[in-house]
Amino acid sequence: MKTEDHIKNVLPVEDLLTGVVDSIQKASLSKDMKIGLSTGYNSIDEATGGFQGGDLITIAGYTMTGKTALALSMARNIAVEQRIPVLFISLGMSNTCLVQRLIATTCDIPLQKIINTQLYPNDWNNLDSKINELIGAPFYIEDTPWLGTKELLESCRHAVSAHLAKAIFIDCLQLINWTYHYNRSIDEEQSEIVFSLKSLAKELNIPIVVVSSLNRKPQKEDPFLGKLPEAKELPGDGTLESISDYILLMHRPELYHIYQDEHGRDLHGIIEIQLVKNARGYGKDVFLKFNASKGSFSPSSETPYPNIEHSAIPPFM
Repeated sequence: MKTEDHIKNVLPVEDLLTGVVDSIQKASLSKDMKIGLSTGYNSIDEATGGFQGGDLITIAGYTMTGKTALALSMARNIAVEQRIPVLFISLGMSNTCLVQRLIATTCDIPLQKIINTQLYPNDWNNLDSKINELIGAPFYIEDTPWLGTKELLESCRHAVSAHLAKAIFIDCLQLINWTYHYNRSIDEEQSEIVFSLKSLAKELNIPIVVVSSLNRKPQKEDPFLGKLPEAKELPGDGTLESISDYILLMHRPELYHIYQDEHGRDLHGIIEIQLVKNARGYGKDVFLKFNASKGSFSPSSETPYPNIEHSAIPPFM
């Protein structure tokens, strides 16, 4: 950054007041009353106020918890339902696979039927009646394998300048092809990537959502089998935990053969999302119903674990 550009960023608070107050007024007059982009899930939006420009949001969990599905669903809700341009960078899945998932979610068809091309008449009816929702949607996909940090940042900037993208999703952090330096550790390289993504979010004034796996994978002999994930299990040296504005940790009890809570309520298909870090509010537990066959989420009719209350946790600064 040139010196003169840096100086331009130093502004008195009175010059910033009008813009902030205007955004609050507009949000208060709108139906959703959110300043940031809506994820499509009210419980998450209420806790965060929507994802805002400059935010770095981390979605993390163990294997098979639905991390990619949730990120893709959020991106779809923004691009398809709200018609707001989105870039989805997939480092592990081809664009064909992503589109198949989008069709499954949008058209209410099990993904396996789409993959095997075994659709029944009612499936074709769903496809014909709902596929138009995806036509013309400002949803952009980048699926270059082993994308380097420099190339990834360039793709993000291009999406904003050429396609007016208002949000970027990256799946996933571990597959970004970092540049090896003989005198630096993997943690240090990964920390540099995290810093770069946070800086980019501020530079472009958009939210960037990154999907990440957790370091610890529960095993069958693990005495903590099925326990809630923790932020300290995020990869790296703590930079991702420290730099992220929001951290959403996903937990899927049925993966560990836990099908009821202590009050006998059904946990089949229940995803618990712990908002363990919230730069603008308090910690919160969100419960969604996950249809794994279609990769879709919906509000849960019941809230399991009534004895667990994270809402009193102060903001993680």
